[in-house]
Amino acid sequence: MLRTTSWEAEYGPRGVRVNAVSPGPTRTEGTAVMGDGLDQLAAAAPAVRPASAEEIAEATAFLAPERSSTWHPRAGPIRLDGVRHGARPERGATGRRPR
Repeated sequence: MLRTTSWEAEYGPRGVRVNAVSPGPTRTEGTAVMGDGLDQLAAAAPAVRPASAEEIAEATAFLAPERSSTWHPRAGPIRLDGVRHGARPERGATGRRPR
């Protein structure tokens, strides 16, 4: 995600918008081989379920200029991971291993 900030600083003044989409566990043909493992992975996040490819596509399409004309996301990721990025579940919300 640091790259989006760097690119925004470099290319933003030229009118280029830089964004990132950071999906969490997502149900796709490629993740079908995970079986219940995908559901278990997603259960550790507040969303408690995997996203669909359509949900990720909708968020990505939102970044298109005609869709985001009243809201200008810049240099920040749209995280679609059920807030999993905010904590390491194996360590808890504090980042420390449970005792």
